[in-house]
Amino acid sequence: MADRLARTLSADGTVRGLAAVTTELVEEARVRHGTLPTATAALGRALTAGLLLGGLSKADERVSLQWSGDGPLGSILVDATPGGHVRGFVSRPQTHLPARAGKLDVGGAVGRGVLCVMRIPLGEASPYRSIVPLVSGEIGTDVASYLAGSEQIPSVVGVGVFVHADGRVGATADADRPPAVPTGEPKITRETKPAAPKRVVKPIDQGSLF
Repeated sequence: MADRLARTLSADGTVRGLAAVTTELVEEARVRHGTLPTATAALGRALTAGLLLGGLSKADERVSLQWSGDGPLGSILVDATPGGHVRGFVSRPQTHLPARAGKLDVGGAVGRGVLCVMRIPLGEASPYRSIVPLVSGEIGTDVASYLAGSEQIPSVVGVGVFVHADGRVGATADADRPPAVPTGEPKITRETKPAAPKRVVKPIDQGSLF
């Protein structure tokens, strides 16, 4: 399946969701940066998280995310736009740790630290900047914490990258952002579930990946 970014919105506009398939994007990033498996997973998750946040941004701004931890990976920086352009890098691409509970130890590689999110207008307006502590360093939970604490949007963010034994990114590299319920009212979920959502699916533009 080719890379895709999809958006969905409930009929009454109270629940929205985004989902992305990013296999080709993450594999290209691996090749360009020469990342080892743990660094590949970390960068891939961050690129996908950036695409999802970019998908929530205004048309005239871009979003920048920087994970700064005390782990061996160093920092991860990602820029994304609402149009699906994304670029990013990791400061120590040769980082690889032993697996933890059968999974690549992204949290251990990132370590403890902060996530800085900047929303940068394309014009002369001042950028919005927010810094939050890392929850786990696993990328998805860190972004969910930012959305809840800084933007008051209760969210669930899941990002995953499958890395083969030879280091290549597999076809199951994907991510999703299940619908958020801003008011936290359970009845909203029940009411909107039967409604036919508005859905937009488009290719991810990899032109600005570096």
